[in-house]
Parts: sequence; C-alpha cells; structure tokens
Amino acid sequence: MSLESIARGMMQFLDRLDRMAPARRERSSRTRPSKPTAGFTQYQDPQGRFELSYPTEWVREESQGLQVHSPVMGSFAWVDFVPPGVQAWELLESSLKPLGGNLQKTRSLLGPPEKAWGVLELGGRRFRCSGIVRGGVLLLLGNVVDPERGATLERYEDRVLAAIRDSFKGAGSPRGSRSP
Repeated sequence: MSLESIARGMMQFLDRLDRMAPARRERSSRTRPSKPTAGFTQYQDPQGRFELSYPTEWVREESQGLQVHSPVMGSFAWVDFVPPGVQAWELLESSLKPLGGNLQKTRSLLGPPEKAWGVLELGGRRFRCSGIVRGGVLLLLGNVVDPERGATLERYEDRVLAAIRDSFKGAGSPRGSRSP
C-alpha cells in the first residue's frame, strides 16, 4: 500500500475547504480559545492497527485510509499504512508530486517512532504539517497557513492537533502510552 490515499484525500479536503465560506473559517477576535473544549471521539481500527481520538464535531471519512478534519477550520489528520522499510515522508512526497504538490521537510527524527515536520503546498494552499510513524502506521497532522487568521486561532489549532497526536497509538504501542 502507498500513501496515495493521503494525496487523494488532500485534494478532496482542498475542494471542501474552497467551498467553505471564509467567514466559517474565521473566529471573532473576541473569542479567546485556550484549549480544546469539545469532547473527543475515539476511533479504533477494526484490525487493531491503531487508535486515534479526534474532536467530536470533526468529519470522519474512511474511504481512503482514515481522514478526520474540522468542518470550520483548515485542520486535518490522516492515518495510512507505510510499507516496511519505506521512509514515510519520502513516499508521501512522491505521492503528492503528480498532483502538483510540494512537501518540504524542515525537520525530522529517525525512530522509532519516525517523526517529521514540514510545509505542504497543494492546490494553491500552504499547510504546516507533521507526521509520526508508529508500527507501520502514519499519522499526518496539519493546518492551513492563512495570513488572514490570527495567532490565537492558530495556537488553538495547534493544541487540538497536539491532543490528537497524543491520543495516537499505532501498532506496537503499549496500552496507555502517548506518542511523543
């Protein structure tokens, strides 16, 4: 299996993001979110390969790997499977190139677990993203870079994504362990 499902899913996510009214992606400057306050839903892979929690109001799709995204912000999480012996970031980069995407790794740590951070450009949008591979399962997290949004909203999105990352348990993760 390749990470092409993430690349295809990103294109679908961009279509939804473009259809979303800009006002829905913004928050009033009077709103001061400090931490994720909504409840989280837990997802367990039917084959037992991973577990993930995400905000209850987010949209979940399982047609191409597992995709969850915010219906009002440009934040997302994708889970897909990495073939043994393959560097996930490089495989994802090669899957995005045919779609006109560019993935620049800015920092990485070899594992286990393998981790990487970078910037994804696709469909005229930029996303800050990070990935972690645990037991052959890739979790890719990101949020849209938009100069019109304030730092408060971006910090809030970062906290939500951190909570999702912390809940991620890939194959081989001990029960109750948190992904660093």
